[in-house]
Amino acid sequence: MQQAIDFLQHYIAIFLLGLLLPLSGRAQDLPTFLTGDWKVEGKESYEHWDRMNGNLLKGFSYTKNNELPKVLEYMEIVQEKDSVWCKVNIPGQHDGETFSFLQRKAGMQWIYENPANDFPQIIIYELLSDNDIQIYLKNETQEVSYKMQRVPHKSTD
Repeated sequence: MQQAIDFLQHYIAIFLLGLLLPLSGRAQDLPTFLTGDWKVEGKESYEHWDRMNGNLLKGFSYTKNNELPKVLEYMEIVQEKDSVWCKVNIPGQHDGETFSFLQRKAGMQWIYENPANDFPQIIIYELLSDNDIQIYLKNETQEVSYKMQRVPHKSTD
């Protein structure tokens, strides 16, 4: 009888682990370190990211002119089934079309690719430290890169 109970407990533990592993894996696929505010080194250009849930980050990039923000693009990084996508929409360009880039991860780089896009075809977010990231925008003939630093959250107290 004890063997049957031990077997059943072992079986239940394996079953529960099988249910939980996919959930933890999905959350790890998203670059959640992006959550917060980032500033391009030496420029008044920024990105802001929010974690909406375990499958979705939403962000936007903007510049400041006389302390007024001007949104340059809207972005989201979303887990859809077995793939992660970065979706980018630039207001006033491409008739409002959103472009999707498929994610792959290599070490501390989150790489998004869309060979059909003119520029960029590749977007890379490289985590340098908790407060520093390097961004690369590439196609076959061009590359732009810049460093961003985390901007401390200002308290509203």
